Amino acid sequence: MRTYKQHASTKFEREYGEHRNDFAAKESVLPATISMRIHKFGSPYMRRAKATFYERKYARTLYEIAEERQLHPITIIHHERNNNDAYFVHPTGRGGRPSNTGVWRKAVQTGKYWRCQCAFLHPLHPDYTAWRAGKLFPDEYVGGSKITEAQVETMMRGFDWKKY
Repeated sequence: MRTYKQHASTKFEREYGEHRNDFAAKESVLPATISMRIHKFGSPYMRRAKATFYERKYARTLYEIAEERQLHPITIIHHERNNNDAYFVHPTGRGGRPSNTGVWRKAVQTGKYWRCQCAFLHPLHPDYTAWRAGKLFPDEYVGGSKITEAQVETMMRGFDWKKY
C-alpha cells in the first residue's frame, strides 16, 4: 500500500517493475540516491562505479570476508598486505584472534559502514551471479585461499621455532 500520491505508472516503474520510492525503501536509501545511480551508472542496481580490490579478487566484500573468518576487517587487510591472501592462516595459529567484542559488527549493522558493507552490484543486477562465481573479473579472481597444504608444510619446517 502506498502512502504517497497514487499516479499513473512512471518510466521507472515501467522499466524496473516497481516505484522508485519502494525500491529505495528496500535499500534504506533516499529515492534521490536511486535517481543518481541511474544518472551515474545507467542502472539502479549498481551501487558503485567500480568493484573494490576484495570484490575483484575474492568476489566478496571485505566485511563479508571478516564475518566469515570472525576476524576484524583490519586483520584481513594485514593478511592481504603481508601474505597476499586474505584467508591466510599462520601455521602456528598466530595472526588474528576471533573478534569477540563485536563493536565493528554493531557499527556495520547500524549503517555506519554501509558503503563498505554492501557489494557494488545489487542482487537483482544481471551480472550479479557471474560476479559471485568469479566470472566478472576472471584475470584477478582467486576465490578463497591460494595456499596449498604443501606450502603450509614448507612454512612449518622453515619456521624459526627457537624464538618461541
